[in-house]
Amino acid sequence: MDTSRSPERLVFFSDAVVAIAMTLLILPLVDVIPELVAEHGKSIEAITKNQWQIYGFLLSFAVISRFWIFHHHIFEQVKAYSRP
Repeated sequence: MDTSRSPERLVFFSDAVVAIAMTLLILPLVDVIPELVAEHGKSIEAITKNQWQIYGFLLSFAVISRFWIFHHHIFEQVKAYSRP
């Protein structure tokens, strides 16, 4: 009985988790657009009024991306794992 397994499923699962996390980051900014349209505001107002939210999004996106890349570098070294 072969107890070694490919770590590919774990990598795919972590990719899905990271994709969901990155998607959830943008949701607060998406809520701004309908409000702006209802107020008949200009596009630049969406940026200037939410500048810190945008910076927070970009910083969070960069941090999660960096961890994701580092995760892939670690798992490039893993060839198999056993049940224990």
